[in-house]
Amino acid sequence: MTERTLEILIIDDDEIGREHVRRTLKNVSRSIRIDEADSLAMGLETLAEGRYDCALLDYHLGDGTGFDLLEAIPERVPEFDTPVIFLTGAGNEDVAVKALKAGALDYLNKDQATAHELEQAIRAAIAESRLARAESDYRSELERQSFYDDLTGLP
Repeated sequence: MTERTLEILIIDDDEIGREHVRRTLKNVSRSIRIDEADSLAMGLETLAEGRYDCALLDYHLGDGTGFDLLEAIPERVPEFDTPVIFLTGAGNEDVAVKALKAGALDYLNKDQATAHELEQAIRAAIAESRLARAESDYRSELERQSFYDDLTGLP
């Protein structure tokens, strides 16, 4: 059985940074389709319009930061469930901790991330996101079952 093509969104205002990530992703073992956004506004718009397996988010976005984007997502994209990996060259341990607290599932330094590390991070983020979605669906179903009769549908 072949794996389907991964849909990846790169959100980075720097063309050279996006090119670096594109080249790194060409060396992964899975087929990947890449879309790009070069600003916070375009990143939010693209995330709202499309369904991605994973988003790779840079710290500096020209019209804001990756943190601004993570903060704006719940209001702009209420049903958002795309895993986000903070992938930046402008960071340190404090930025990494802040990114994870803000909702990113992983943090990588783009200058040091190999194709293998990036692929592993993407796979892990997708798996964690699917697990969280399944858990949420399961909890919703349990709540529904606890308040409604399965046979009649009555409360």
